[in-house]
Amino acid sequence: MSTLLLIARVFLGGVFVFAGFAKLRDPNGTRRAAVDFGVPELLARPIARTLPFAEIALAIALLPLASATWAAMAIAALLAAFTIAISISILSGKQTVCHCFGETGSTPVGWSSVVRNVVLGASAALVAWPKPDGAGPSVIAWWHDAPPETKPVLALALTSILACVALAWVCLGLLRQHGRLLLRLEALEQARPATAHVHGEAHSAPAQNTLAMPPGLPVGTPMPAFSLKTLAGKSVGNAELRSLTRPVLMLFSDPNCGPCNSMRPDLERWAAQSASQFALVVATRGAKDANRKHYAGTAAAHVLLDVDMKLAEQLSTMPTPSAVVIDAQGIIRSDVAIGQRGIEALIASLTGSVPTAASATAGGARSAAAIGAPVPHFDLPAAHGGRIDTTALKGARALMIFWNPGCGFCMQMLPALRRWESTRAADAPRLVVISAGATNENLAMGFTSPIGIDATFSVGSGLGVPGTPSAIIVDADGRFASEIAVGEPAIWRLVGGPPSA
Repeated sequence: MSTLLLIARVFLGGVFVFAGFAKLRDPNGTRRAAVDFGVPELLARPIARTLPFAEIALAIALLPLASATWAAMAIAALLAAFTIAISISILSGKQTVCHCFGETGSTPVGWSSVVRNVVLGASAALVAWPKPDGAGPSVIAWWHDAPPETKPVLALALTSILACVALAWVCLGLLRQHGRLLLRLEALEQARPATAHVHGEAHSAPAQNTLAMPPGLPVGTPMPAFSLKTLAGKSVGNAELRSLTRPVLMLFSDPNCGPCNSMRPDLERWAAQSASQFALVVATRGAKDANRKHYAGTAAAHVLLDVDMKLAEQLSTMPTPSAVVIDAQGIIRSDVAIGQRGIEALIASLTGSVPTAASATAGGARSAAAIGAPVPHFDLPAAHGGRIDTTALKGARALMIFWNPGCGFCMQMLPALRRWESTRAADAPRLVVISAGATNENLAMGFTSPIGIDATFSVGSGLGVPGTPSAIIVDADGRFASEIAVGEPAIWRLVGGPPSA
């Protein structure tokens, strides 16, 4: 029994020394964690400064027999307080990060955190519980009573253990930095046109504007089984999504995410306006009260609390805001879209037109591509030689189409678009192509209409075009006469239908 008590004390001491030094390296994280657990900001800073030293002091106090019992009692009380705070956080739906072990433990608390604290608390209670042997043998006395010939070996062993711990600590920091560097390099290497695949269409934005993100589960994969609580406490899972009987735009958000909050009013309005075309379901992190304040009166079909981020991890939607489309049968129908532009592209794919921000409809600044607004000036090299600018759009109605020879869905549309170009009716708009890619690639498309080479997609980006193929009607005065149409079906609707085969 005495040996077990000694092991328990050394084990607890090691854990608390590690936790204390980890918190010293991450004081801001410790302060934020205290605030997240409900500690007033005024007290959070001094707690973040003193708690690491208190943990280290308690770990050291476990070694001498005279102070081991009291130190174990203090550790048990501290662990009980931590466990109660964590349990309250979990039960209230908060997604709190405890920073118990500094940056190495910066993950949301869950029931595994409670189990860990219970095991540590049981070890502390075993040491503190009154018994004939007390708290076990004294570490200092154990060292003092050790045979002289064994002390150098013991000292070497202890020094080696401490050196290994220190080396592991340094390596962990290096690995974390190396991991962040690898993630950045991977993002740069994978930079390519970001493509949103929805219902057989794709809408690509050039690599200059978007970095490719992890695609999540493959398109066509069934939605993983899940069960999340709504703000009212109702459980929602796969069956409830299928009961909506229309595609679902599942948005992953966070009440502390600035971009999420800035686009939230527009998202709710778009969902309300297009309720027959898709349902908006929000899977959000953060505290229940914060989300209730943000989403009170929302147009979303459901606001779900993804407390442990399990669903976000399964779908690779950890960045916020991000979104994915799920069809009425519960099948994933899009890659993960990251950020407002990517989410707008998903909505455009579902509705056939780019959604308009509130500022363009509520008396604010109008969109550059708003109906009635003049086409902003551009001057591009023409594929057939010379230059092409905004004057090419005046004099007669034009279908201004945004193209990319590297876009697979543009290439699928190409034969029909060439037939339309050569057989269009006299009153149909003429074709003006604004295309990315090299001149020879665009000449190979076989268009007879003017082609402006916009290698950086600057014209489309300036108008808010989310990707290719997209198009907009321009009237004879050089003013926009339609909303932006995204994808082949929406483009054909602009011109009255595709040509006959």
